Amino acid sequence: MRILIAADIYPPDIGGPATYAEFLKTQLPAFGMLVELICYSDKAGRDVVRVVRSGSRLVRYVNYFWQLKKRARQADVIYAMGPVSAGVPASWVATLLRKPLVVKVVGDYAWEQARNRRVTDIGIDEFQRQKFSGRVGRLQRAERRVCRRAQKVIVPSQYLKRIVSGWGIDERKIEVIYNAVPGWSPHANAIATEQTIVSIGRLVPWKGFELLISLMPDLLMVKPDLKLAIYGSGPDQAKLEELIRQLKAARAVSITKVDHEELMFRLSSAVMLVLNTGYEGFAHTVLEAMAAGTPVVTTNIGGNPEIITDGHNGLLVAYNQAGELKAAILRLLNDSALRQQLVSNAARTWQRFSVEAMLEQTASMLRQYAR
Repeated sequence: MRILIAADIYPPDIGGPATYAEFLKTQLPAFGMLVELICYSDKAGRDVVRVVRSGSRLVRYVNYFWQLKKRARQADVIYAMGPVSAGVPASWVATLLRKPLVVKVVGDYAWEQARNRRVTDIGIDEFQRQKFSGRVGRLQRAERRVCRRAQKVIVPSQYLKRIVSGWGIDERKIEVIYNAVPGWSPHANAIATEQTIVSIGRLVPWKGFELLISLMPDLLMVKPDLKLAIYGSGPDQAKLEELIRQLKAARAVSITKVDHEELMFRLSSAVMLVLNTGYEGFAHTVLEAMAAGTPVVTTNIGGNPEIITDGHNGLLVAYNQAGELKAAILRLLNDSALRQQLVSNAARTWQRFSVEAMLEQTASMLRQYAR
């Protein structure tokens, strides 16, 4: 069986969708599937088909479409890793060539763009109840059209199933397949040599990095050796770096981008992972922290409560609430027994989201479309 994966991002880009796409590319062949993958990329490469992010958005889309069309003729099914950047051209190709289309939805791209462009500051749940004009409205319509066109829509949480169902998509064709991460053995040898808090993600408004950085002066008064290492890139980077300068916190706070292997090593060496996020469909990074043996503080929104039980395998706080977040961080910093308890319980949680189960469920779903 031949699978064509239409991805948006792919390593060395950082993020759950990139990691997930790479994992499918390397692991599905063990299930008797021939896998080819196309993605957008900053640089060309030979490992997968990379459409370089240069020129206008229209030029990139057209190039992506032609590369996809050329390779889709021999495919049994097209699996798009998102309903817009990958999903729109994949939908065109699937319609032209009469190929089955599967789409994975890990969030609401229209909402993300509305927030990035400062069109609105409302949360994702309230956004579902509103219709927008202009570019945001076009994106809302596009992701819904692609999901309606698809034979199957894959989501990583029950929370996101409810979101997509609200788009008018038949619940019977929405399937929940939880994300998973493989074990990571080097974390057993990683030793935290300094008190470093790690936070990971796209540098966008709803990830809450601004508040986390703003807490550092207060935290440093209690723990002078504390560090905050943020790993990621995105449109808010210059703004966050300016905030670090204003707080005179450059010695304690860093923003950088590393490859996934190095990221996992640094995560396993951290005293905790903190995600002050206003939206998570299902936080792949939380599972990676569990695999790395690092305790987690994150928010009680989206799909997070499907992974974290507060006080059992992590700590949950309200989004962007300075007092709650500061208290949770200090609680973990000051209580090594609690950190160990959370890590021990999280290890059992992580094993429930096994790679084997995710791959078998994904392969079973894809086999429905074998010719």
